[in-house]
Amino acid sequence: VGDTNIKIMKNKLFGIELGTVSLLVAFYWFVSFGRSVLPTHLINQGLTIPQIFFGSFLIIVGQLVLLFIIGFKRRAYSLKLVWTIAICLYALFFILSGFRITSLGQYYFASLVAGVASCLFYLFYNIRYFSEQKEGKTYSHTAQFFNILIIISLIAPFLAGFVGAINFSYVSVLTLVFFLLALVVARSLQVL
Repeated sequence: VGDTNIKIMKNKLFGIELGTVSLLVAFYWFVSFGRSVLPTHLINQGLTIPQIFFGSFLIIVGQLVLLFIIGFKRRAYSLKLVWTIAICLYALFFILSGFRITSLGQYYFASLVAGVASCLFYLFYNIRYFSEQKEGKTYSHTAQFFNILIIISLIAPFLAGFVGAINFSYVSVLTLVFFLLALVVARSLQVL
């Protein structure tokens, strides 16, 4: 029994399964790194600040649409499938908005896709993450969750900007690498 407890503790980080934390880090790094230099690229593609803001508004609309649809569907969802779809939808967002934008509709559609992807990932991730906590540890696990996001939000944009200053194509290549990494982590996660 003692060996089993040690093995379980080694697979946890601050009381949360290490795979669950790894998924958050991989997904948020992929999204944060990829989105960091996107506003500059959008302006270079000819979009105006109000158009970019409207695209940001459409991200929220995409989230609300997904919540509305899921709210009427009472069924169990495969977490691996949901996370895989969310990661792939974010990749589609980067493809539609990170390369040549041929129309404003393309950017607006990409923004809706990003909203759906974000909501799809975090809705089911939060259920998984907070269901793994021990009773009475809600505040420390919430702090851990947001500290991970803050740390990545400080490092990834800086790194993406540095790499983008060398060559913007490198940002695209690294975003692809981080997409593949997030996909591997999501697909390999042990779902209880």
